[in-house]
Amino acid sequence: MKRFLVFWLAAGLSACLSAASLTFDALSADGRIRYLVPAGAPDEVTVAARYRLEGEAEWRPAAVNKYRSATALTVLRWRAPLAAEQKAGMVTEWLAAGRERTLVWRTARQLPAGKAGKGEFEVVVSAAGQDKPLARYEIPFAYDLRGVVLLDRFQGNPSVFPQSAFSPDGKAPGWREAEDGLEVVEKPALQQALMWDHQLSGYYALHVAVPRAYHGEIELELTGDGFTRRFSGLDGNEDFWKIAKLDNTQLVIRQPNRTLLKINDGLRARLAYVKCVPVPKAVAERLLAASPADKMVAGYFEPYSWAFRDDVHRESKFLEAALAYAEAGVTLVDMQVGRAGSKTMYPSRIEEPLFGTTKGDAPPGSRVMPVSDGTGRMVMQCNIIAAMKRASRVVDGQSLHINFGAANNYRGGILEGRASRRQPDLFRDRFYLDYSKPEARAYLLSLYREVLELGAENLSIDFCRYPHGVTEPEGLNIFLRDLRRLADGYAKDGRRPKILINFPVPGNKGVAWKNGKFQPEMWVKERLVDYLVPRDFSGSPFFDATAYVAMAKGTGIKVLPCLYGLSGGQPFPAEALRRIQQFYRQGADGVYIYQSDAHIVGSMTGLRDFDADTLRKFTHAAEVDAAVAADERELEDYSAEVYLHYPEPYQSARVLLRIEGIRPEKVEFFVNGKLVSTRTAWPWVMGEPGFENHYTFLGAGQTLKVAVHVGGRVHVREFKEFRVLRSTAF
Repeated sequence: MKRFLVFWLAAGLSACLSAASLTFDALSADGRIRYLVPAGAPDEVTVAARYRLEGEAEWRPAAVNKYRSATALTVLRWRAPLAAEQKAGMVTEWLAAGRERTLVWRTARQLPAGKAGKGEFEVVVSAAGQDKPLARYEIPFAYDLRGVVLLDRFQGNPSVFPQSAFSPDGKAPGWREAEDGLEVVEKPALQQALMWDHQLSGYYALHVAVPRAYHGEIELELTGDGFTRRFSGLDGNEDFWKIAKLDNTQLVIRQPNRTLLKINDGLRARLAYVKCVPVPKAVAERLLAASPADKMVAGYFEPYSWAFRDDVHRESKFLEAALAYAEAGVTLVDMQVGRAGSKTMYPSRIEEPLFGTTKGDAPPGSRVMPVSDGTGRMVMQCNIIAAMKRASRVVDGQSLHINFGAANNYRGGILEGRASRRQPDLFRDRFYLDYSKPEARAYLLSLYREVLELGAENLSIDFCRYPHGVTEPEGLNIFLRDLRRLADGYAKDGRRPKILINFPVPGNKGVAWKNGKFQPEMWVKERLVDYLVPRDFSGSPFFDATAYVAMAKGTGIKVLPCLYGLSGGQPFPAEALRRIQQFYRQGADGVYIYQSDAHIVGSMTGLRDFDADTLRKFTHAAEVDAAVAADERELEDYSAEVYLHYPEPYQSARVLLRIEGIRPEKVEFFVNGKLVSTRTAWPWVMGEPGFENHYTFLGAGQTLKVAVHVGGRVHVREFKEFRVLRSTAF
């Protein structure tokens, strides 16, 4: 048996151990147990873990999980079985025979914070479904958590203010203690925020646990940050927030405005605990040190979606957004203020602004559209162009582009604008501004002229989301020439407004291979734009940016290929980092993150609202390489599993797999027993790129089988109730 050992470790274990060991991760204070599965074990084994502290007679189930990457947890998210594994003190391992495996022990509620002591830990490996052990390990351990502080008691805590904000009886509106932590009894307005006066000094690693998947959210802010972070519920999970110097700060706990869309439904503000783990100054400064960026990160910002669920009714709120983008390393903020033919998000006198109620997109497979007054309230009470321009000037090095989507007019819906209703002939197929018509181009140019008059210093246009209005190249080329002339007329002090263009790469959204509908080489030749953003929306998630880099070489035009930032894109962090590495090795100047606001200000989604650490890595090619290399080193240490990533199940999208714990030689995809795709290297994606290769197997209740070939054997994972929806809009 191994003796207790403490060492600094942030990413996982890779040391070779002969039998079993228990160490504690210094940034989380969680345990890491390494043990050997016997060579003769079957493909599937169960691993039970229990512990007892010195002086205790009874054993208790250890709150353990098998070793999954952060990327696997992103894919699983609300489906992750973390709480069930922890409650049982048991996990199932696959393809583990003869290998050392790792258990992650969530210690926050099992070892006493602020104390030191000793104990025993036991690991029992058995064949799945059998009681007879294949191996048993008993590990004596010592722990020292004297510097760890756990905030998991709120009502009656003399360090939490104000206590008057708590419900007096647990039924009246206010904060209250529930079985799994802090929660709110709601009223139509936000509850007063709570403050924890922690009285801590020095550097700490901060960890947050929010209970109840789908039904828990919380906003946290350290005084001095200038903005809040929202965390979503996942039972058994503990989010790493950040390393921060806590001197003279307080922790503010806020109820998210999103929870008030329906009063006292299942979704409400909840918080299980906040854990603070001390970090030596030298270690913290090394981990926080930033070298000069060598890659540009541009981030899309959609105030429409931000205000849909958040309380954005003062212009000062935009400073929070600007600071959050800066903290994530984003130096170019691309803010969309409308789409051609739809109502605007600013006080336009040419088009109709959005005042009042609006509806959002229904989730995949649903017809229920969420409704909100929040966006209309923002438009009524804020000039978002002036507000974000003012906020961006506060942030050193941040530039703001004002973005219009090239379409859609949302014909017949709440968002349809005045021009669409009065001049429907300007739009083709009912929804899409027709760029072959001079009157249509003039209409959109008038909107750009208006935002320039309102103070816009840089412009942007998005043809990727809805490219349907472009049927031949010349109409678009004429529009871009006119836009360039218009923008140049607003040059100041020798600096002309810069123009960024998002456009679909061949193979998706109806853009056939080499059909010439979009001609970036022409735009580069005539210097019509300053930033090229080649982009996939679903059909070609691993397109090659090399050709765009080549055409822009020596022109000063930057190429920022797009990473899709919503859940349908490559999952954060590791798969997204691998994709960014591809872009940089193809010569890109940086990257553009579509829907980066989902990761930065928490709009659109509650899946993974905070990924600033990963986004900051995008600004350094060397850091991207180092992160990918670290994931590659850890890959075989993770528990073996195949994770299915297909959150937007449309026939134009692509199934992606995250495979951990094994290195496949080949992966085969079978749908309803038919082989449809084979891969022999990463990325593990089903199907060929391009709209002509849309999935033909439509409907729900299908079966997807994945055959993984490794070490001369074939291992099958089956995903039942697999569904593919028709991509009617694409």
